[in-house]
Amino acid sequence: MKSTPALSMAGIQSGLPEGRWVRELAALEARLHDHFADAFHQPSSLVVHVTPEPGRPVASGRFQSLDVGFENGFLDIIALRYVQIRFYEPAIDMQILETQGSVEFVQPPRTDMRLTIQEESLNRILEMKQGDLKMKEARLNLEDGQIHFTGRIKTLFLENKLKVKGNLMVTPTGELNFQPSALSVGVIPLPQAMIAGIARRANPLFDLGNLNKLLGIVVNLDSIDIEPGQIVISTPAARHWRPHGS
Repeated sequence: MKSTPALSMAGIQSGLPEGRWVRELAALEARLHDHFADAFHQPSSLVVHVTPEPGRPVASGRFQSLDVGFENGFLDIIALRYVQIRFYEPAIDMQILETQGSVEFVQPPRTDMRLTIQEESLNRILEMKQGDLKMKEARLNLEDGQIHFTGRIKTLFLENKLKVKGNLMVTPTGELNFQPSALSVGVIPLPQAMIAGIARRANPLFDLGNLNKLLGIVVNLDSIDIEPGQIVISTPAARHWRPHGS
C-alpha cells in the first residue's frame, strides 16, 4: 500500500516510523472491512477507507472520518443495491475491535448515509405479507416519482384488480411506510377508510431503525427519492452523492 503525502504527514506527526504507521492503518482497514462484510452479509465491492487525524496514532481509535461503500448487501431481509456511509470524527473502541472483531463507537458519531433499494427487493417483502394484505399478486411499481401498488382483491363474489397510488415516508422511529393517496377497484374509487386499511396491513415495509442498532449510531434517513425501478433513502447531505461503484 503506497502512502499519499497526506498519509505520510499524519504518520510523521503520530510519532511512529512511516512504514509501521502505514502498516497499522492498513491492518485497521482490513479489520473494519471484515466487520462490515459480516454486518451486511458479504456484499460485493466493499470499500473501507479511514482518513486519519494528524498527530494521533492509529491505536487511539480516533480519526477524521470513516467511509464505507458497497453493492449488493443485506440489512436483515432487505437487499441493498448501493450503500454509502460516512462517519465523521469517529472514536472506535480499539480493544473491542481487536479482541472481538466488532466496531463499537465510544459515542455515536455524526453520520451521513445513502441507500439504494430496488423495486424487486420491495416486492419480495410484499410476497411475505400476502396473507396479511388479504390480496393476491401484490406488487409495487416505482415510476413517475410515485409508488404504484397493485393486486387482486375479492369484493363480494368477484375478484377485481386493485390500484393504489402513493408515496413513502419514514416515521420518527425509522419505519418505512407506504402512504397511499388514491385507491380504486377497477375504475371505481374507494373510500378513505379502505385506503387506510390497505396501508395499515402493508406497513411497515421495513424498519430502518435496525440500521441504527446495527451500526451503533443515531441517524435520520428522512430524504426519499422515488426513481424508475428503485428508491434512494438518505440523509439530506448525502442525497446527491453518486452511487458506490458508478
